[in-house]
Amino acid sequence: ASPLDSLFILSETEGWACGGNGALVHTIDGGETWIAQESSVPYSNGMPEPIWDIHFVDANQGLAAAEFGVVLRTTDGGKTWAPLAPRPVSAKLNGVHQINSQKAWIVGDYGTILHSTTGGKSWEIVSSSSHLTRIHFLGDDLGWAISMAGAVLHTSDGGQTWNPQNSGNVFQLFGIAFVNPSLGYIVGSN
Repeated sequence: ASPLDSLFILSETEGWACGGNGALVHTIDGGETWIAQESSVPYSNGMPEPIWDIHFVDANQGLAAAEFGVVLRTTDGGKTWAPLAPRPVSAKLNGVHQINSQKAWIVGDYGTILHSTTGGKSWEIVSSSSHLTRIHFLGDDLGWAISMAGAVLHTSDGGQTWNPQNSGNVFQLFGIAFVNPSLGYIVGSN
Protein backbone atom coordinates (compact mmCIF):
# COMPACT_ATOMS: atom_id res chain seq x y z
CA ALA A 1 0.00 0.00 0.00
CA SER A 2 1.26 3.47 -0.89
CA PRO A 3 0.94 6.47 1.40
CA LEU A 4 -1.79 8.93 0.43
CA ASP A 5 -0.78 12.60 0.62
CA SER A 6 -3.73 14.61 -0.66
CA LEU A 7 -7.50 14.41 -0.62
CA PHE A 8 -10.14 16.18 -2.72
CA ILE A 9 -13.83 15.88 -1.84
CA LEU A 10 -16.24 16.96 -4.58
CA SER A 11 -19.52 16.20 -2.78
CA GLU A 12 -20.93 14.31 0.21
CA THR A 13 -20.47 11.05 -1.70
CA GLU A 14 -17.61 11.53 -4.19
CA GLY A 15 -13.90 12.18 -3.72
CA TRP A 16 -10.35 11.23 -4.69
CA ALA A 17 -7.04 10.76 -2.90
CA CYS A 18 -3.52 10.53 -4.32
CA GLY A 19 -0.02 9.76 -3.14
CA GLY A 20 3.16 7.74 -3.46
CA ASN A 21 3.96 5.43 -6.36
CA GLY A 22 1.34 7.14 -8.51
CA ALA A 23 -1.48 6.06 -6.21
CA LEU A 24 -4.98 7.36 -7.07
CA VAL A 25 -8.16 6.17 -5.35
CA HIS A 26 -11.80 7.21 -5.85
CA THR A 27 -14.97 6.90 -3.76
CA ILE A 28 -18.60 7.43 -4.80
CA ASP A 29 -20.24 6.23 -1.57
CA GLY A 30 -19.02 8.77 0.96
CA GLY A 31 -15.77 6.96 1.69
CA GLU A 32 -17.18 3.54 2.59
CA THR A 33 -15.23 2.01 -0.30
CA TRP A 34 -12.28 3.28 -2.30
CA ILE A 35 -11.43 2.03 -5.80
CA ALA A 36 -7.89 2.29 -7.20
CA GLN A 37 -7.51 4.20 -10.48
CA GLU A 38 -4.61 3.72 -12.93
CA SER A 39 -2.70 7.02 -12.89
CA SER A 40 -0.39 6.38 -15.89
CA VAL A 41 2.39 8.43 -14.27
CA PRO A 42 5.83 8.10 -15.88
CA TYR A 43 8.62 6.09 -14.25
CA SER A 44 11.36 8.76 -14.43
CA ASN A 45 13.30 7.29 -11.53
CA GLY A 46 12.51 3.61 -12.19
CA MET A 47 9.27 3.69 -10.22
CA PRO A 48 5.95 5.57 -10.57
CA GLU A 49 6.16 9.27 -9.68
CA PRO A 50 4.40 10.34 -6.48
CA ILE A 51 1.28 12.44 -7.01
CA TRP A 52 1.25 15.36 -4.57
CA ASP A 53 -2.15 16.99 -5.16
CA ILE A 54 -5.41 16.45 -7.00
CA HIS A 55 -8.37 18.67 -7.87
CA PHE A 56 -11.62 18.21 -9.78
CA VAL A 57 -13.83 20.93 -11.24
CA ASP A 58 -16.76 18.49 -11.62
CA ALA A 59 -17.34 14.72 -11.54
CA ASN A 60 -15.44 14.25 -14.83
CA GLN A 61 -12.66 16.83 -15.24
CA GLY A 62 -9.66 16.58 -12.91
CA LEU A 63 -5.99 17.46 -12.70
CA ALA A 64 -3.19 16.02 -10.61
CA ALA A 65 0.24 17.49 -9.81
CA ALA A 66 3.18 15.11 -9.43
CA GLU A 67 6.94 14.77 -9.06
CA PHE A 68 9.37 15.95 -11.78
CA GLY A 69 6.85 18.30 -13.43
CA VAL A 70 4.28 15.63 -14.24
CA VAL A 71 0.77 16.98 -14.83
CA LEU A 72 -2.01 14.38 -15.12
CA ARG A 73 -5.39 15.09 -16.68
CA THR A 74 -8.69 13.18 -16.77
CA THR A 75 -11.99 13.97 -18.46
CA ASP A 76 -13.85 10.83 -17.37
CA GLY A 77 -13.75 11.02 -13.57
CA GLY A 78 -10.39 9.30 -13.34
CA LYS A 79 -11.18 6.13 -15.26
CA THR A 80 -8.30 7.18 -17.51
CA TRP A 81 -5.50 9.61 -16.71
CA ALA A 82 -2.95 10.95 -19.19
CA PRO A 83 0.33 12.73 -18.42
CA LEU A 84 0.89 15.97 -20.31
CA ALA A 85 3.82 15.75 -22.72
CA PRO A 86 6.15 17.45 -22.80
CA ARG A 87 6.17 18.44 -19.14
CA PRO A 88 5.89 22.21 -18.70
CA VAL A 89 8.68 22.22 -16.07
CA SER A 90 10.88 19.66 -14.31
CA ALA A 91 10.24 20.81 -10.74
CA LYS A 92 8.19 18.90 -8.18
CA LEU A 93 4.58 20.12 -8.45
CA ASN A 94 2.98 20.45 -5.03
CA GLY A 95 -0.50 21.92 -5.48
CA VAL A 96 -3.21 22.23 -8.13
CA HIS A 97 -6.49 24.16 -8.18
CA GLN A 98 -9.06 24.44 -10.96
CA ILE A 99 -11.06 27.66 -11.02
CA ASN A 100 -13.49 26.38 -13.67
CA SER A 101 -13.47 24.01 -16.66
CA GLN A 102 -10.81 26.11 -18.43
CA LYS A 103 -8.75 27.95 -15.80
CA ALA A 104 -6.34 26.18 -13.45
CA TRP A 105 -3.19 26.89 -11.43
CA ILE A 106 -0.32 24.68 -10.27
CA VAL A 107 2.47 25.58 -7.84
CA GLY A 108 5.70 23.73 -7.18
CA ASP A 109 9.28 23.81 -5.99
CA TYR A 110 11.72 26.59 -6.95
CA GLY A 111 8.95 29.21 -7.08
CA THR A 112 7.15 27.40 -9.90
CA ILE A 113 3.74 28.79 -10.85
CA LEU A 114 1.86 27.38 -13.86
CA HIS A 115 -1.39 28.72 -15.33
CA SER A 116 -3.77 27.06 -17.80
CA THR A 117 -6.67 28.56 -19.73
CA THR A 118 -7.26 25.36 -21.72
CA GLY A 119 -8.55 22.99 -19.07
CA GLY A 120 -5.03 21.74 -18.38
CA LYS A 121 -4.19 20.80 -21.99
CA SER A 122 -1.41 23.41 -22.05
CA TRP A 123 0.34 25.52 -19.40
CA GLU A 124 1.94 28.95 -19.28
CA ILE A 125 5.01 29.16 -17.04
CA VAL A 126 4.37 32.21 -14.87
CA SER A 127 7.40 31.62 -12.63
CA SER A 128 10.10 28.97 -12.45
CA SER A 129 13.60 29.10 -11.04
CA SER A 130 15.36 25.78 -11.41
CA HIS A 131 18.74 26.33 -9.72
CA LEU A 132 20.73 26.82 -12.90
CA THR A 133 24.09 25.01 -12.99
CA ARG A 134 25.86 25.94 -16.26
CA ILE A 135 25.57 28.33 -19.18
CA HIS A 136 27.05 28.15 -22.68
CA PHE A 137 26.99 30.72 -25.51
CA LEU A 138 27.78 30.10 -29.16
CA GLY A 139 28.66 33.55 -30.41
CA ASP A 140 26.98 36.68 -29.08
CA ASP A 141 23.32 35.67 -29.48
CA LEU A 142 22.80 31.91 -29.06
CA GLY A 143 22.94 30.60 -25.51
CA TRP A 144 21.72 27.78 -23.31
CA ALA A 145 21.45 27.39 -19.54
CA ILE A 146 20.87 24.09 -17.72
CA SER A 147 19.57 23.25 -14.26
CA MET A 148 19.47 20.85 -11.35
CA ALA A 149 15.96 19.76 -12.41
CA GLY A 150 16.57 18.83 -16.05
CA ALA A 151 15.52 22.22 -17.36
CA VAL A 152 17.12 23.80 -20.42
CA LEU A 153 16.64 27.48 -21.23
CA HIS A 154 17.58 28.93 -24.63
CA THR A 155 18.15 32.46 -25.88
CA SER A 156 18.63 33.58 -29.46
CA ASP A 157 18.80 37.30 -28.68
CA GLY A 158 21.86 37.51 -26.47
CA GLY A 159 19.99 36.77 -23.24
CA GLN A 160 17.21 39.36 -23.47
CA THR A 161 14.61 36.55 -23.51
CA TRP A 162 14.93 32.92 -22.44
CA ASN A 163 12.62 30.11 -23.59
CA PRO A 164 12.34 26.62 -22.09
CA GLN A 165 13.39 23.61 -24.15
CA ASN A 166 12.54 19.98 -23.37
CA SER A 167 15.69 18.08 -22.36
CA GLY A 168 13.87 14.77 -21.99
CA ASN A 169 15.42 14.51 -18.53
CA VAL A 170 14.23 15.49 -15.06
CA PHE A 171 17.50 14.93 -13.20
CA GLN A 172 20.54 17.13 -12.55
CA LEU A 173 22.30 18.51 -15.61
CA PHE A 174 25.97 19.36 -15.06
CA GLY A 175 27.61 20.25 -18.37
CA ILE A 176 26.71 21.72 -21.76
CA ALA A 177 28.56 22.59 -24.98
CA PHE A 178 27.44 23.37 -28.53
CA VAL A 179 29.64 22.97 -31.60
CA ASN A 180 27.20 24.72 -33.96
CA PRO A 181 23.65 26.17 -33.64
CA SER A 182 21.97 22.76 -34.01
CA LEU A 183 24.50 20.31 -32.49
CA GLY A 184 25.13 20.31 -28.77
CA TYR A 185 25.77 17.99 -25.86
CA ILE A 186 24.45 17.96 -22.31
CA VAL A 187 25.60 15.63 -19.54
CA GLY A 188 23.99 14.89 -16.19
CA SER A 189 22.91 12.23 -13.75
CA ASN A 190 20.88 9.14 -14.71
